[in-house]
Amino acid sequence: MRVCMYEMTVLFSPDLSSADLQLSQDAVEKVVTSNKGKIVEKQDWGRKLLSYKIKKRDEAVFQFYILELPCEVAQTVEHEVLLSNGVLRNLVVRKEDDNSKK
Repeated sequence: MRVCMYEMTVLFSPDLSSADLQLSQDAVEKVVTSNKGKIVEKQDWGRKLLSYKIKKRDEAVFQFYILELPCEVAQTVEHEVLLSNGVLRNLVVRKEDDNSKK
């Protein structure tokens, strides 16, 4: 099983209380670990205004992750995260290998 590095950005609803936001973040992390992934780094980017409305909201709480995932499960993780409560949108992008730049 080949492991790939990914960057994932998750936008959470600004309507969540801090306790509900923490539960949603824990649910996202559980999706990653239950699919044999590992969270390498996690950054809280905080609440930001959106360029356009998403699900009738002007702002969202941003969370950024660097992940190690089996390459075959990346789409599954992306889909399952989107179905998590409180998630407005997410994006998973495979990181470019340093060796491929040569």
